[in-house]
Parts: sequence; structure tokens; C-alpha cells
Amino acid sequence: MDPDSLIPIGTVGAAHGLRGEVRVRLFNPASDAVRAGRAVVLRGRGNDRRMRVSSARASGRALLVAFEGVSDRSAAGALTGCEVAVRRGDLPSPGPGEFYHQDVIGLPVRTRGGREVGRVVSVMTAATDILVIEGPGGEVLVPVVEGFVAEVGPEEVLLEDGALE
Repeated sequence: MDPDSLIPIGTVGAAHGLRGEVRVRLFNPASDAVRAGRAVVLRGRGNDRRMRVSSARASGRALLVAFEGVSDRSAAGALTGCEVAVRRGDLPSPGPGEFYHQDVIGLPVRTRGGREVGRVVSVMTAATDILVIEGPGGEVLVPVVEGFVAEVGPEEVLLEDGALE
């Protein structure tokens, strides 16, 4: 995989305070991908903006982040809703049972018994990741938990045989 490809890791929420900080909600709250000195790309409002993090600190379930060149609440507010992405090469490789959402988009899905289910069209984040699969019978939502998803591999997603019943 291209180490320069961008991996979405979170979204920018509301401005915080008067000095240009924003709340950033990470898809993986345990991630340290947003930290001082890290280059990120903010996607939204029709363009990509390369930014450098000048500070990041925990605040409840989000991070309070300041970006270089963003020095007031108005400038911070203009970033609300942007997706935060980083270079794949700046992130660790996914461990066993882990995957980056964009890596499963488009993968074929079948059951252990060989039944073709469809293709992953997106991944929703809730208490667990939820695969959105488009197939001949329409859209199916499958939580990525034991008993439903047997394996998420680089070539396909394998479901347990009874996952769709």
C-alpha cells in the first residue's frame, strides 16, 4: 500500500475557546496520531488543507487541537466538519483483527459457506464498527463482532454462516 495515501482518522468538531482550538473526535480514541508537530490534511468545504498540529490535549472523549496559523475562534470555526486524515506511513500497521476503514471499502463479502453477500460500501462507527454491505437483496448492516464477522482480510470480508439470519 502507498505510504503517502491518506487515511481518515477523525473529524473536526466545534471551536473551543477564543484562541483557535477545535475539538477533534478520533475514530480510534486510543490513537496518538494527532500530536504536536504532526502534519495532517483537513478535508472538507471542497478542498484539502495541509495543516500542522501545534498542540493536542485530551478533553473527555475528544482532543482539543490547535493548528499552526489558526489563532482565533472564527478561523477555528471554519474547520468544523472537516475530516482529519494522515499519511498511511505515519500510522502503525493494523494489528490482528484491526483494519483501516478505507481498506475494506469495495471488498467482496461472502459467508464461510461460500454464499456471495455483496460488497462493503462504507463503515459506520458506533459502539463497534458496522459494515454497510450492498448486495442483490439491498443494503445489509453487519457489526464487526465475534459471531458475525469471521475475518477481515486484504482481499475479502468473511462472515459467519448465520450472520445474516
